[in-house]
Amino acid sequence: LGNWLLHLSVCALLAWLLLSWGLGENAALAAAALMLIHPVHLETLQVVTFNEELLCAVGLLSFLHAHRLNRPMLASLFLLLGLLAKEAGIVALPLALLHDVLLKRRRSSHLIYAATAATYLLIRFIPLKGPGGDASLSALLPFTERLYHAAQSFTHSLLLLLLPFPLSIEHFALPPGSALAYAFVVVSAAAILGLLSWLAWLLHRKQPALAFFLLWPLPFLFLTSNLIPAGVLSMRSLAERWLYLPALGLAAAAGYALRNRPRALTALLL
Repeated sequence: LGNWLLHLSVCALLAWLLLSWGLGENAALAAAALMLIHPVHLETLQVVTFNEELLCAVGLLSFLHAHRLNRPMLASLFLLLGLLAKEAGIVALPLALLHDVLLKRRRSSHLIYAATAATYLLIRFIPLKGPGGDASLSALLPFTERLYHAAQSFTHSLLLLLLPFPLSIEHFALPPGSALAYAFVVVSAAAILGLLSWLAWLLHRKQPALAFFLLWPLPFLFLTSNLIPAGVLSMRSLAERWLYLPALGLAAAAGYALRNRPRALTALLL
């Protein structure tokens, strides 16, 4: 029940963010509906110790609201709350910067956010050793192998967000069967990344909000990829709870695309 209440809060905050950006009620409600019932959230909602994703999302979305209202101290408080839930809350910094770049705004509040995040991270990763303790198993892998696993998890993550089947408790990073398989996965990931960047570039002037949400998943997926040596099992490609935060951007973009197509939205929800 606690997880579901947090999930409802996240969906409400997402809808509010879209409304504040002027995307309209239809887009806001469609995005909230898609986020609310997305099947990939099953693991996050049914395991009580995974409420860190939900708490981080509450902090992150509240941070963006406060930032849009030009309330840097309040935004810093929400940033800290998101970081206390999970280190992925650090993505709030590039998202706030992307927001201001797309809207052509200059704010000194980014220095306050950076100081808040740096203070927390110094404590979290020096005295407390970070979430992985002293282990750094991924660092033992050569970079070329980490690159393959990162590309594999990136494409697999987007596929699960778009077509959540089959769902699994763990998704393992298996080595490539051949040089051709390696090249196919890496090139596919690069092509998808290039396509998203190109679409965002086309939209950034006339529809900056849509460009913002199209790019939203990328920093989250980068953090959970094996490109960054972290103290986690190196053979884990992805965990579905890691897709909760990226799904916010996908739901927002899809909700905006379907804002005036109620039949298509209903079919998708069903």
